[in-house]
Amino acid sequence: MYPYILSVFFGEVQNDYQANLFNGDTAIVFNTDKNIPYAVFSDNNGIIKEIVCSNLAYYQTAYAVAVHKS
Repeated sequence: MYPYILSVFFGEVQNDYQANLFNGDTAIVFNTDKNIPYAVFSDNNGIIKEIVCSNLAYYQTAYAVAVHKS
């Protein structure tokens, strides 16, 4: 069911620098009219990027998201 939230998961030390995605980045996943899921990411500068989920190397569904204040 769409939309849902996913979290990029690269393990402990691996990131995708070409896609500018890093371990723990989260996105909202939507579905296109052709039934192709795509993830919508927003960075700290408010730049939005859309990536088709099949182009993401590693990700997992985020069932819960916690915000920690430090």
